[in-house]
Amino acid sequence: MKKKTTFFLTALMCALGTSVCAQEPPVADLLDVQFRNDGTAVDVSPMENEIEFIGSGTVVDAHAYFGRNVAIFDNPWGKACKGYYKVDFENNEAFRAALADGHSLEMLVKASFEGTIANAEAKPFSAMQGGLAS
Repeated sequence: MKKKTTFFLTALMCALGTSVCAQEPPVADLLDVQFRNDGTAVDVSPMENEIEFIGSGTVVDAHAYFGRNVAIFDNPWGKACKGYYKVDFENNEAFRAALADGHSLEMLVKASFEGTIANAEAKPFSAMQGGLAS
């Protein structure tokens, strides 16, 4: 039986079911990823970082509840991934300085499984200098 992991990514605060929904969502100043129908992604933050898709096995689909597109990844749990989105900020001094000054990350992830969940580390979001993203 194949184990399939699906991640839904979005930045909407309303998914938490809190009173925050009545307010305007916070505006990201470093990175705000929106997924396009064609599978590409765009950063709508003021930094307008270039977002590259690497690999395969990922689709973008409209999500009725969130009212926006979400990325659905078919990556094995706790192993090297088949597909991911990448922002290279190595030479972006403004981005790096902002991270060093403190930051928060918000992401909504839904993992779907068939069978038993492996006792392994999974990284739906990471910032690594080397190695395999998983």
